[in-house]
Amino acid sequence: MPSLNHLLFWDFVIETDCRIFIGHRGILHSALTLKADLPKQQFVSTFTEKAQQTFLGQFFHLFTPYSFFEEHWEDNSVKVTIYDLRYYSNQHFIHSATIIFDCDQVPSEYYLHSMGRTLKFAAES
Repeated sequence: MPSLNHLLFWDFVIETDCRIFIGHRGILHSALTLKADLPKQQFVSTFTEKAQQTFLGQFFHLFTPYSFFEEHWEDNSVKVTIYDLRYYSNQHFIHSATIIFDCDQVPSEYYLHSMGRTLKFAAES
């Protein structure tokens, strides 16, 4: 896809059996620049599965064919972040979502991050 930052570059996502590569390639020269190298997720945890079933997880599933899930465990909560791998700029993915699970493993907070802005959504009832 055309690069967001450079007129004469194309961005790419390459998925192999065990890795996902994000980078760009120049139109005038064939050099590839690797921006991110991620492990391909072979196992889907309970929290990631629950995050995919929320309205925000379903939105991301419709929004991007290339998503990546990351979990962060804290004292009494688990934070699942979903990244859209297509858009990468300034060392981070431009579009992401965060779903925070409380100590009862129920989604309690929802955030959509896009272009440096964060929107908080009310918890599902």
